[in-house]
Amino acid sequence: MSTWSVQLAVYDLSQGMARGLSAQFLGPAHAIDIIPHTGIVVYGREYFFGGGIQSEPPDLFRRNTGLHPIQIISLGTTTVTQVEFERWCATMMVSGQYSAAAYDLLSRNCNNFSHDAALQGLRLSTGVPQWILDVPSRFLSSPMGQLVRPMLQNMQLTSVEGAQPVGNAVSSATAPPAFNPWANISPPTETNVSRLLETPTLDAFSKPLLANDKSTVPLCIKKVRACLGESEQNALDRFYSLWTNGEPIDSHLSKDVCDSICTCFTADPSVLSFALMLFRIIILTANAEDILACLNWIRTNLGSIESPLHTSVAARALAWTCLANWMSKSSKESFVDELVDLAIADLPHASQPRPEVRQAASAFLFNTVLMRIQVGENLNSEISDAEVTLLCSALEGLTDEPDALVQLRRLMIAGRILKPRTAVQTSSVSLVQDLGLVEAIRAISLKSPESKMDEQCKALATDLIQIL
Repeated sequence: MSTWSVQLAVYDLSQGMARGLSAQFLGPAHAIDIIPHTGIVVYGREYFFGGGIQSEPPDLFRRNTGLHPIQIISLGTTTVTQVEFERWCATMMVSGQYSAAAYDLLSRNCNNFSHDAALQGLRLSTGVPQWILDVPSRFLSSPMGQLVRPMLQNMQLTSVEGAQPVGNAVSSATAPPAFNPWANISPPTETNVSRLLETPTLDAFSKPLLANDKSTVPLCIKKVRACLGESEQNALDRFYSLWTNGEPIDSHLSKDVCDSICTCFTADPSVLSFALMLFRIIILTANAEDILACLNWIRTNLGSIESPLHTSVAARALAWTCLANWMSKSSKESFVDELVDLAIADLPHASQPRPEVRQAASAFLFNTVLMRIQVGENLNSEISDAEVTLLCSALEGLTDEPDALVQLRRLMIAGRILKPRTAVQTSSVSLVQDLGLVEAIRAISLKSPESKMDEQCKALATDLIQIL
């Protein structure tokens, strides 16, 4: 039996100004934090009451109204089909319970509809939180409440561009709005307004992607050892013994081993992949200065068409894996931006047909984004040029990506730029909307998954649609 996840999108019609102005109008004892509007998000659409029951895709609703959720609440899953739910909605309108003319501030508002839609229409056990349902009565219980009731009632969303009436009912014309004390007040001017959203799938991707499988280390040691001189072999043997026993490795020995590995990069092409596999593990514990020679060799050869990193798919993928592990250590080397450009070139399927290379390059880019968040780059400023490039590269042609893991990692890159920590970076949200990149994400969020990886892509895309 198919199931659909159901979410409650909570908006503030006052856009952050209710607390201060309601205290002025109603007194501190009756002040309210928000003027709430809610919608039910299910089947890839957002259903709401205002001028009748209407619906449209969530991202379009938010763009057309200029509103963004202050909270997304998961209400669970339903087995009710879209046809069955919309039939219930049509019945509610035909019966007059939620027709265009039925709106009542206290007993039949948008939040009452969301509550009934959840409990009755979708047969869930959880509806709208009580504090949201209580806002009108709390507002109107104040001495000034009845005087400002027309203002509050006319703040409902009666007509939204692009929204479709559910069923055959057509929304009626609405009266001119009453005096609204929020109407002529400028919204906050911060470039990055903090919006708290529940994005559980995105939030789970908060740690670097590491290639730390050690099962191949003995084989790699054997292969690398064969192309070294006696003194280098002895150093590698000491290193391996200490590493195997979990004992500390001094920087001098670590650097000697890394220099030996760097020699193997060019000494024998058949050993290159084994040397890179070994280096990716050493990176995780070595000091930055110990591994610099190897990193410089990788950087130089990734961009050269005559390099073995260009002719060998395995070696190129392993090179990106090494760099992804390195980037997990919050590196700030001056050549990071150069590597980002090379990784972006390896990201599209059209220019890099091998999925293992795209997977490793996308891991490096994701870790780069996390590193910049960790060191606090651009968290409180406009989106940077580097972030613009990363965001557009991650999302452009996203639906053309045939590998689910690469698609997932590209969504992860975009997600961490859109929501670096707990707050959404609104300048990046606007960029994605303006460039028309939302549709690709929405297409993935609506796609029927064929594998567990597809399910992760769908869940993450759904989180990103909530942000957008």
